[in-house]
Amino acid sequence: GFADTGECVKYKKCTNKGGICKESCGDDETEIPKACGGEGCKCCAPTKCKISGKCRKREGYCVSDPNDCIGILGKGCRRNGCQCCVCPTSQTQVLLYSRLSWGQMRGNVTFSWTGPNNNVMVKVNIEAAGYELEAEPEEVDWAIYDLPVRYDTNKRCDIIDLGTKKENLSGMFGKLTMPTDGSIVFHTTDLSLIGKDSIWGHSLRLSGKMVACSNIEGVSGERTYEARFFSPVGGSIWIRTWNWNLWLTGGVAETTGVQSTILTDLYNTADDNPVSSDHNWALHITDDQESHKGCNFLGVVYLNLTHDHGRLRIGSKRSPLSKNFYSDVTLTMPDISGNKQLYIVVKHQLDEDSTYACSKVREINPKTARAVFSSDGVSGSIFIKQTSLFSPSDLTLDLNGLRSNAGGFHVHVLPAGPKIKPWDNPCLATAGHYKPYNIDSSTSPPPGQGSHDEYELGDLSGKHGSLQSFDEIQTTLTDYNLPLFGPRSVTGRSIVIHQEMGDRWVCANLHSDLPMIRSAVTFRYPVVGEIIFEQPENDPLSETMVYIPSLVYSDGSHDDTGEHRWHVHEDIPGNDIYNGNMRCVSAGKHYNPYIVSLNQKVYGDCNSENSARCEVGDLVTRMGKLNVAGTISNGATTARFFTDTNLPLTGPHSIQGHSIVIHDDFAPIHQGDRLACSRIFRKFRHTGMVNKWTATPDSSLNNEVQGKIEFIQESMFDVTKVNVDIQGLQSIAKGWHVHMVPVEHDLEFPCAASTVYGHYNPLNVSSANSPPPDIGTDDLYEIGDLAGKYGTFENKELVRDFYNDTNLPLFGQTSIIGRSIVIHKEENNA
Repeated sequence: GFADTGECVKYKKCTNKGGICKESCGDDETEIPKACGGEGCKCCAPTKCKISGKCRKREGYCVSDPNDCIGILGKGCRRNGCQCCVCPTSQTQVLLYSRLSWGQMRGNVTFSWTGPNNNVMVKVNIEAAGYELEAEPEEVDWAIYDLPVRYDTNKRCDIIDLGTKKENLSGMFGKLTMPTDGSIVFHTTDLSLIGKDSIWGHSLRLSGKMVACSNIEGVSGERTYEARFFSPVGGSIWIRTWNWNLWLTGGVAETTGVQSTILTDLYNTADDNPVSSDHNWALHITDDQESHKGCNFLGVVYLNLTHDHGRLRIGSKRSPLSKNFYSDVTLTMPDISGNKQLYIVVKHQLDEDSTYACSKVREINPKTARAVFSSDGVSGSIFIKQTSLFSPSDLTLDLNGLRSNAGGFHVHVLPAGPKIKPWDNPCLATAGHYKPYNIDSSTSPPPGQGSHDEYELGDLSGKHGSLQSFDEIQTTLTDYNLPLFGPRSVTGRSIVIHQEMGDRWVCANLHSDLPMIRSAVTFRYPVVGEIIFEQPENDPLSETMVYIPSLVYSDGSHDDTGEHRWHVHEDIPGNDIYNGNMRCVSAGKHYNPYIVSLNQKVYGDCNSENSARCEVGDLVTRMGKLNVAGTISNGATTARFFTDTNLPLTGPHSIQGHSIVIHDDFAPIHQGDRLACSRIFRKFRHTGMVNKWTATPDSSLNNEVQGKIEFIQESMFDVTKVNVDIQGLQSIAKGWHVHMVPVEHDLEFPCAASTVYGHYNPLNVSSANSPPPDIGTDDLYEIGDLAGKYGTFENKELVRDFYNDTNLPLFGQTSIIGRSIVIHKEENNA
C-alpha cells in the first residue's frame, strides 16, 4: 500500500477494512494511521453505514462501525472488524423522543421510523449521573407506561402514578446495562409511533437501584388543552394533540396525521358519602353567547366520547383509580380562538338527558418567567419557559458583566424588594434557596454532575453548573425540576447570583410576561401588614401567587406568635374589627362558592395537590399557618410566599370583595378565635406621566418641546417600563433627569435649580463615579439620572423609545411620583 515515488497513489487499497488512499477523508470515513505512503496521503476506511459489500442475502452491508445500524445480522462479512449492518435509509427520521435527568440517570431515548412496513429504530443514550460515576455495572429495567409524567411534582415515577405497563422494553430488547458505553441501538416491528397503539404521550420508566421517568414527546406540533371541574365533580380532563409529519423522498411530507390523547382525573367533591360512578360524556361546540346560559344550553355535540372510549369514570376520591388514559386518532380539535367555544359535558348517571357537570376546554399556552438583571455591572436576563406540566422547562441564560466573579445561582424563596437605604442589599431579604422537597444540599453531587432530583429545586448551579470563571454566558438548558405550573411554581420568586466565595451579589425577580391582576388585604388592627395576591389577568384558573411581606402586632405589647389559621370569608367586615370580644364575626363564614362537602370523612383529602377538594377560602390547609411578630424588628421572620391553584382573582368565583380572617386558636374563649380581618380589594399598578412642558423664558426650547414621558410599574417588585415620545428638541438638548420637587408653572423661572432642586438621588449615588451614559447598570446612576441610564438627547430632534429600569420606583418612600423632569440644554448644561 505504499507508493515508491513519495507521492500519493490515489484509490489504492490500504487496509483489510475497505480503506483506500486519498488526500483527505470524508465525514463518513475514518483515517487509518500509517497505511499509505506519500506526503499528504491518508488511508480512509468507511465508518458509518458506508457500503463496503453486501451480506446476508443482500439484506445488509459490511461496516466497521455499527453505531448507527438499525440492527446487526450476525456473521456475514469476511473482513476483519466488519459487521453485517441493517442501515437506516436516508428517509429515517426521529419522530419521538424522551429526555430525562432523574434517579441518577440522564440522557435521552429517540424513536425513528422510515414509514409504513419498516422497522422502528430505538436509540438509547443514557448515562449514570451523581457520585457513582465509576459504579459497578447494573442492569436496568425499562418499559413504557400508560399515564404521562407530571413535571410539577417529585413523586412522578411511582408505578401507581404511571398506570399500567404498555410496552415491556426489557422483554423486547433486553435490560439496559448502566453505565452505558455510548449509545445503544435496537430495531423492532413491535412498537407503533403513530396510530391507535402509538406510544406518543405515554411515559418511559427506567428502574434499577434508582428510578427515572419521562414522557415520550413528539418532534414539534404538540398542543395541550384542559377542562377543569370544581363541583359536583373536581379535577381535570387533559386533551393533548400532536400533528406529525413523516418526511419521505424528496423532502415532501407525503404522510401526515394527528395523534390525540385524553387523560381524565375526576372525582366527587359535593357528596358527604361519595361513590365512584360512570357517566356518558361528550364534547360540545357552541358560541360564546350560548355558553353563558349554563350546562344545559351548550349547542351541538362535536364528538361523542362515550361512543369512542366508553363511559367516563368519576372516582369517589382522587386516587390512581380516578385516572384513565385514552388514545385517539380521529379527534381533531377545532379552532377555539374566536367566538366558538368547546365544552366537555358529563351526563347524570341515571338520567342521560340531564347534565351532571360541564367545563370549558381551554388551550394551555406555554408559561414564561423572566428575571431582568441590571445591578453592580451585571446585566441581562434569566428566562424560563415551560410548555405544559407534561414537559420539562427551558432555562435560558443571557448574562453579561460577570467578570469571573460569579459562583452559584439559585431560585430563592422570597422576591427581592426595592433598595430603600444606601446601605441596603435587597438580596439578603430573599430568604433561603427554594426547596419544597427538602433536599439536603450537603448530600447533593458536585455541580453539574448529578441528576436534577438530587439538588434543591432552586439550585440552578447545582443542576447545570457554576457560573465561576464566566465573564458572560448565553446558553439554553433543559431543567427537569423547575416548574412554572402547579403549587411549586417558581414564578414570583427571586433568582440570586452569588459571588464565587458564596456571598449574595445581585438578584432579580421572576415575573410572568403576561398582564397580571393584583388584589391585596391591608390589616391595621390589632395586626399590621399586607397580603398581596397576583394572577394572570382574565385567567381565573391559573396559579395565584400569594406574598406576605410581614405581619406585626400594632401595639408592640405582644410576643411573637405562630400557628395562626387564615381563610377567605364571605363578607366584608364591619366595625367589629375593633371589638375586644367576638371580633370579626361580621366577616361571616368561609368562602365556599363551589359548595364542596365539608364532611370530615372526605374533607381530609383537601391539600395543595388536591385544591378542588377544598373550600376556595381554606388557605391554611393548602398553604400552612401564619406567624405574627411582636415587634417590627422581627417582622421579616413572618414573610411567606405561596402559589395556589384554586384562588381566582377574576370571574364569578373571585375572592375580590370578600375578606381575610386571621385566627388565634389560643385566645381566651370570651374573645373568640378571630384575631384580625380586612376586606380584599383590587390593587392597581402605578403610572406617572409628564406631558405638559414649561421652559425658562427666552430659552430656545420654549414652546417647542412636545410629547410625553410615561412610567409604568406593576408593583414594587417589578421593573419600571419607560416610554419616551418627545419632539422639538432641536438638537440642542442633552441631559434629562428626575429632579427632587415638582415644577411650579407660575414662577418666572420654573426650571431653575432653586425651584426644582437637584437630581433625585435618595440612595446617595456619587455621580462622579457613574459610568458614561448608557454603559453601566441602572444602580450605578442616581435614580433620577435618566440620561445616564438610557443615553442623552444629544444631537436629537426627537426621541421615541422604550426602556426597562430596575432602579426607578413608582411605589414606596423612594417613588418618583410627584417630582419633576428637567431636560437640559447641551450648552452650559442649562
